[in-house]
Amino acid sequence: MLNRLRISFTELVGIKTFDQLISVQLLRRNFFQSAKTKPKNRNCSAMSDRQMLGRVFEENRRAIMKTRNDLAQSSSNKEFNPQHSSTTTPKHDNLIRPATPTDWDRMARIYNEAIHSGRSTMDLIPVNATYFRKLAEGFTTRECLLVVERAGEVAGWGIVKQYSDRPGYALACETSVYVAEDYQGQGFGRTLQSAIVQKAWSFGYRHLVAKILAVNGSSIRFHHHFAYQIAGIQKQIGFLNGIWHDIVIMQCILTDAQPEESTS
Repeated sequence: MLNRLRISFTELVGIKTFDQLISVQLLRRNFFQSAKTKPKNRNCSAMSDRQMLGRVFEENRRAIMKTRNDLAQSSSNKEFNPQHSSTTTPKHDNLIRPATPTDWDRMARIYNEAIHSGRSTMDLIPVNATYFRKLAEGFTTRECLLVVERAGEVAGWGIVKQYSDRPGYALACETSVYVAEDYQGQGFGRTLQSAIVQKAWSFGYRHLVAKILAVNGSSIRFHHHFAYQIAGIQKQIGFLNGIWHDIVIMQCILTDAQPEESTS
């Protein structure tokens, strides 16, 4: 049944572009989970494959259209200057500072929340403070961990790390931000991302990369606010909890970034 529904799904949604593919990832996940669940209504069992698919599609249509509209409104090939962008202005008086060893346990708990969600990382095994200690010990002078703090508690953390150790990639880095579940939706993510972009710029990076699970539409929209654009999609590169996942590669081009002498 699911094989037949996979074909109907593609026909009904009419995927034609990368942006459309992104916007239907959440629908795909919800649909196949729904298809494996016993229908509560007896009439559902008599539905044809296409009728069932259409019903699930309609239930998720609003969320999908919002994602598509957000993507369509974003400008393409946009360069970003962190010194002249309103998106880098924090909305809260949160403290941004470098992470210290005393933060590693809290950072591990935040990351484990992301692992448990199945939407923000390809990791499956929970980590502890040792994970961040080893990570920090391996950093170069152009890599860092930052935390955002409110009232003495770490609400989230972010990372700037080199994209590759090959000399030709000296001006490219990868960025990630994770916010504790209790602090999400309160501006902590934007405050932290602003600091991460600023830090990358100060390190002399010009090209910022973010790798995002395609089902995580909110993260894709979040990065669009900071002028990240979709560069491509790695289809079915990840397999978590019995589900194949696409990974969206997003990039942000910083203006006026100058490499340090050590990168030349």
